Amino acid sequence: PFHYNECVFVHQFGKGSRPIISVDEATAYSGIGRTKLYELTTMENCPFVIWVGTRRVIKRKSFVEYLERQYSI
Repeated sequence: PFHYNECVFVHQFGKGSRPIISVDEATAYSGIGRTKLYELTTMENCPFVIWVGTRRVIKRKSFVEYLERQYSI
């Protein structure tokens, strides 16, 4: 199926070109708001966040896989 956000993401960053993306890039890709994304990444068992000091970055592949498994967020 066609996913507009995915096409924009692929156009901007190239398919699979960057394994780590910022929270802003993940927000643009997914359509999930920053507040919700920060809430998700604060969970201790979050499978797609990496902490770099106090900064959080998103493991792109894990994030996409997480989204594909969700019924609702």
